[in-house]
Amino acid sequence: MPVSASDPPLPPDVRQWDGLALRYDSSRPPLPDACIELVCDAAGVRSPSLVVDLGSGTGLSSRPWVGRADRIVGVEPNDELRALAEARGGGHELSYASGDGAATGLPAGEADVVTAVQSLHWMDPEATFAEVDRLLRPGGVFAAVDCDYPPFVDWEIGRAWERLARTARRRLGQRRLLRGRRRLDPSQHAARLSASRRFRGVADLALHERRAGSAAELVALATSQSAVARLLELGDEPVAAGLAELERAALAGAAAHAWSWIFRVRLALK
Repeated sequence: MPVSASDPPLPPDVRQWDGLALRYDSSRPPLPDACIELVCDAAGVRSPSLVVDLGSGTGLSSRPWVGRADRIVGVEPNDELRALAEARGGGHELSYASGDGAATGLPAGEADVVTAVQSLHWMDPEATFAEVDRLLRPGGVFAAVDCDYPPFVDWEIGRAWERLARTARRRLGQRRLLRGRRRLDPSQHAARLSASRRFRGVADLALHERRAGSAAELVALATSQSAVARLLELGDEPVAAGLAELERAALAGAAAHAWSWIFRVRLALK
């Protein structure tokens, strides 16, 4: 639903995706089949009755559950991302709701699976884990999934990507654009889940998926990162130069190799 004048303003880390919905949706990988199979195995179900996807964005992590779950609800606070997800459709069993990881408004104890794909690092962990605990039925599973960026293509591309990322972080600080932004370190998700004492078991796993990709797709992926996108909009010359360097490396190497995507999967059993 649209935000009304009486609604509290969205925090900066939610507003950062404004204007990026199409770029986000077209350049980022969907949740892979192997991840869905792993989560179902962990929850002890072949077809979950309800999957709740926190921070569902444009539906890249919700749509893959269609045909595999009886009901899927994507919960997304950003209106633009959620509107595109709704426009993409997917199936009668898939719906989207406005909300965040700490307050979904969904009934308690009905979910077999709750996921947070490329999104938990933007959430308050304590409040989110409490909401996940409330949503899951006993024996249900929470899956926090993160994809390593960039995919491994070759060494030069990886080095150019990291130089661009470092430049963007530095320029955000120099331009005083970090105020109000909060981002957790995803490598600590499993430790936070264990420390919450809300789950009977926690596992930290990784999955590998190979795909073809092009130089243009790699550059689009880089510009779907909110920091890079915002700095380019501001005409930031160091970030523009870093992106040009990445494009040169991608043109030299991206078409010659398959892309290797690594998905980090942190599972927690209620």
